[in-house]
Amino acid sequence: MGLYGFKPQFKPKILSGEKRHTIRAPRKIEDKPGNTFYGYVGLRQPGEEKIIEAPYVKGEPIIIEPSAHLIEISGVRLSSDEMEAFARADGFEGWLQMRLFWRDANVFAGVLHHWDFDRREPC
Repeated sequence: MGLYGFKPQFKPKILSGEKRHTIRAPRKIEDKPGNTFYGYVGLRQPGEEKIIEAPYVKGEPIIIEPSAHLIEISGVRLSSDEMEAFARADGFEGWLQMRLFWRDANVFAGVLHHWDFDRREPC
């Protein structure tokens, strides 16, 4: 069972199905396919709101190097066009906005978590 907190800016894109993954630092115990993914705005805060409950699909290693204009997923480096599309799918306006979000991370190595939006439960 995975609990994931999201910034309010991502809520509309998660609810619409435009955003179907999230990037996180590695956890001590990673989710496994078939587990349930729970997404919240304001997780563990007064007024928290569950916004998605869906089957967890998979986790993939991801590396982001904003200064090097690099995103690598499962060992595959994305092209400029793919980075732009990936940034939009992750809830940003484009690669520039995503790069600014990650600018403090010289090199980020984490996990790209996917959920099955089409099999979500009502919240």
